Amino acid sequence: MVGLEDWVYGLKLDSNGKITSFSGPFYGDFDRTIRPSGRREALIPAGFFKVVCFVNKETNKLDVRAFVIYQDEAALRDKSGRSLYNKG
Repeated sequence: MVGLEDWVYGLKLDSNGKITSFSGPFYGDFDRTIRPSGRREALIPAGFFKVVCFVNKETNKLDVRAFVIYQDEAALRDKSGRSLYNKG
């Protein structure tokens, strides 16, 4: 998600500079499990969603963006976290 975080840092915010975001996991086709030594099996999410809300300096209007970051095989190979993300 480093690529997405870089995008957020580069936003053109209005003069108050406020931004709101929330995120969470989702489960589906790419779920995996892991069993740490001495622990119960844990489910690893298929990916995460993130919603970013801010007042855009250029339009002076509320801007809302939603993203989906999968944890599929291709995403896991991207060790730097800078692969393209699916933006909706």
